[in-house]
Amino acid sequence: LFGLIAGMIIGILIVLQLTFTDNKIRTVRKIKSLFVEIDFLGEITRKNTVVDTRHTAAALVHKSRSNKVDRVALVPLDSDTAVAQLVGMIASDAEKARLTITEGAQVDLMSITDLVADEPQSIVLVATKHRSTNENLHHAFEVLTRAGHSVLGVILASSSV
Repeated sequence: LFGLIAGMIIGILIVLQLTFTDNKIRTVRKIKSLFVEIDFLGEITRKNTVVDTRHTAAALVHKSRSNKVDRVALVPLDSDTAVAQLVGMIASDAEKARLTITEGAQVDLMSITDLVADEPQSIVLVATKHRSTNENLHHAFEVLTRAGHSVLGVILASSSV
């Protein structure tokens, strides 16, 4: 009986430790609670890809209009995040509103010319659910803003999108 209780307590402690030390972005709530300086623009899931894409495109168009920009680059937070397909999905809706969406490189793979371009870019960071980390988001935001770029917000995408 004592062994069973001790085993359960140790199991619970392990689960709690894993929960508190997990720094992966798994939910919209985590982004909103940890990063108040970054606007959340939308989540694209496997279930409602078309609808989620349209809603995210609408938020992106609104954000770009309020910042008076007509071109936005989607920048992945990590190497696991593929934005080419996401650009294709969002671009068709965005183009109807005269907004051009392009694919940007991951921050750590950007050249010095990309980072300190003559004209700063408007950027939306793309996080992959269950893969991107809090540190990746903070790092990308800090590097891009220090280089003079405007980070309009973040999109959370399922890994299969």
